[in-house]
Amino acid sequence: STPQISAVQSGLQATVGNQNVTVNGSQFQSGLTVTVGFPGGGGSTLSGTQIQSVAANSFVMVINFNGNPGSYSIRVNNPDGGQSNTYSFSVSQ
Repeated sequence: STPQISAVQSGLQATVGNQNVTVNGSQFQSGLTVTVGFPGGGGSTLSGTQIQSVAANSFVMVINFNGNPGSYSIRVNNPDGGQSNTYSFSVSQ
């Protein structure tokens, strides 16, 4: 199935340390991973314990913005191979 991201929790700040960030959308599956794009390039993949409370329409990603504000992007990868849209959101200083 093709997941869809419709919103990412607003008011995020680029502190150092893990934050729990709620992502909303549809057709999310347990075991999903999230491909993250960083401001200025590069990225990483969140999986396992970095993905929590998965329901069909929301989940929580545990992410460290590492003091870097700017525009981030995420894409959800379902275990059945479905990939979502790429959703961009901003993180303030």
